[in-house]
Amino acid sequence: MVNDETIEIIKEAYGYCEKLYNGMNSLAKSIDERNLLDLETYFKNILEGFNWILEVGNFATTIVEEEKLDLETISQRVNEYINAYNNLDLLLVRDIIEYELMPQVETIYNILKRVIDKY
Repeated sequence: MVNDETIEIIKEAYGYCEKLYNGMNSLAKSIDERNLLDLETYFKNILEGFNWILEVGNFATTIVEEEKLDLETISQRVNEYINAYNNLDLLLVRDIIEYELMPQVETIYNILKRVIDKY
């Protein structure tokens, strides 16, 4: 179940969590400062990156089994993020990032770290 390739993917996702978290923080600050340059790029990169670490993180929970991700709730938050962006409700986008998605990145980061520490 856990081979070298799996651990490499988990390590890659673990490192990416920091980049994603920083990108989310940058987007939230940009919205606060009304600096909307590259907003679409940020939005798409965050969405793609978040979905990837979520997939890897969910797999990692099968290895450490101490913590499960609430995929239904996370999926709802991602949909809210998409809808807020599509409706140009940037304050809601910022709030979802800061209060819903960034804490999930932290949770996934910790799950991935437990797997790395175990292997």
